[in-house]
Amino acid sequence: TAGVGAIGVVVALGPLAGAAGDKVQVAYLAGACVIPVKVGTGGATRGLYAKVVADGVCDAVETITTPAAMNVVGWFTQTGVAGDIVGMVPGRSWLTE
Repeated sequence: TAGVGAIGVVVALGPLAGAAGDKVQVAYLAGACVIPVKVGTGGATRGLYAKVVADGVCDAVETITTPAAMNVVGWFTQTGVAGDIVGMVPGRSWLTE
């Protein structure tokens, strides 16, 4: 559910999009490692926090003028555009505003 209270990040769904009841590979958010993630709409920027979106993960951009709570699931080690696979250091999901 978009990273709410997450304890892990799905690493692989197999050749098709996952369906209810499918088994998936999960990376637990317990340490400093880098996992490959698919960049979603919004892109990924090295060094910025990451949030889950419908088609992957993207920059969790904070703004002072329009603050909004968002679930952060890690931070990017590489920059990429939608559809790319980049590195992300996972972190336990938390809210930022």
